[in-house]
Amino acid sequence: MTSARTINLSVSDATDSDFVNTGDEGMQTVTLSSGNSVSYEVTIQFDTNGEANGGITVTVEDGTSYIPGSYECGCGGCRRR
Repeated sequence: MTSARTINLSVSDATDSDFVNTGDEGMQTVTLSSGNSVSYEVTIQFDTNGEANGGITVTVEDGTSYIPGSYECGCGGCRRR
C-alpha cells in the first residue's frame, strides 16, 4: 500500500450496558498508513451503575478501496483468519 486509507469501524458494547464512552460508540474511523497494521483503542467509562461484565465489539465495515476480511480479536490485538 502506498497511500493512507481510512478504515470504517463500528463499535458497540453489550446489550443493556454503557461502559463504552458515548463518543466512542457507533461509526468510527482509523487511518491505516503505509503499513499493514493499526491500533484502535476503545475508552471505557467508570461509573457507579451496577452492570454485568460484557464484551465490546469492534467490526471493520465496508469502505472505499478495501474489503473487510475475517478477524479474531481479543486483548492484545486482532489477527486475520
